[in-house]
Amino acid sequence: MKKIIQTTIGIVLAGLILFAARIAYLNYMSEVVVEQMSHFSEDLLAKNKARQEAIAAQAEQQRLVKEQAAGEERRQQQIKQQRQAAFDSLYQAPEGCEVFQSDKHMAECVNHRMRAKREFEADYQWTAVESSADQQGVIRYSGAPATAQ
Repeated sequence: MKKIIQTTIGIVLAGLILFAARIAYLNYMSEVVVEQMSHFSEDLLAKNKARQEAIAAQAEQQRLVKEQAAGEERRQQQIKQQRQAAFDSLYQAPEGCEVFQSDKHMAECVNHRMRAKREFEADYQWTAVESSADQQGVIRYSGAPATAQ
């Protein structure tokens, strides 16, 4: 009987030891899984952050390009207006073109102005002049006769 009790106690102890070993193994595995999930989450967050930064940088680059294009467009428009103002200040309409007498007369006056404008554009080269500090944002141009090439 003593042998049976010892065997039973041995079996119960072996079962308890196996049970404790299994609990320790499951704890270890759960820690490994949690650690792997943590690394995976960190990697995923880092990739998402990098992607968002790349998108933000691309958006900023596009904004700068649009801003530069808009600035260039404004500058070109300002140049065009300044050229027109320079032409208007120099152009003298032929006598009698203040009031049109007929459609043919109007066409002749308009054609004269168009020819004068083409000659003005062809005969003058436009060079930028440095603007002073009190005129920031103002582009001044001085027309000078183009040199023969």
